[in-house]
Amino acid sequence: MEARDNNRQNIGNNIEQAETMARAEQRKRKNESTRKMNKLWMWLGVVILIFILLFWIFGIGTQEAVDGIDNGVQTTITTGTATPSGE
Repeated sequence: MEARDNNRQNIGNNIEQAETMARAEQRKRKNESTRKMNKLWMWLGVVILIFILLFWIFGIGTQEAVDGIDNGVQTTITTGTATPSGE
């Protein structure tokens, strides 16, 4: 009788150990997966910020070219026709 009880306790202990090990393994996998996703989102954010920065820099240059600004100084575009300022 005692042998059966001891055997059942051993089986119960083995099951508990297996459960604990499975939970620990699952937690480890989840943490690794979360780290990978965090890194992916971080790099996606970096790429988006670089794109915004480049767009902003080239947008300023394009707008200055359209407005006729050269090195921060407004320049007028002459069309070849001059009118007196008094008229």
